[in-house]
Amino acid sequence: MLPADAIARIAQAAKPGVAIAMFNPPTATRNTWRVQFRPDGADPAVRARGAIWLDPWSGAVVHDRTPLAMSMGDRYLAEQLWIHNGAALGLAGRLLVFAAGFAPLALFVSGLIMWLKRRPGRMRVTAARSNRRG
Repeated sequence: MLPADAIARIAQAAKPGVAIAMFNPPTATRNTWRVQFRPDGADPAVRARGAIWLDPWSGAVVHDRTPLAMSMGDRYLAEQLWIHNGAALGLAGRLLVFAAGFAPLALFVSGLIMWLKRRPGRMRVTAARSNRRG
């Protein structure tokens, strides 16, 4: 088997311009090196954007799941995590996702207030008060 530093050099040569984010050695269930990448200078929240799997003996790329190698549909599905946690848009995206998390609470509170104002018992009391005045 090739040593880890040789696999790292092969991975960098296969995908120049990106940084290695994670490096996973072969296991009993996966007999390949998995090297995950992220763009150079990317936001630290972006842990990985694509991966390649390398043969541990020859160093050949067995499978490529980097953005340029994937179809548009696969790229869309892969981006869902980054859209979901807001990392796709940097700090502004994370703040937007954080603020959107309060939307269900705001909808619940406003719905409860509207429901309490329109309860039948309250409507009768309001109607009775208006009849006394008129």
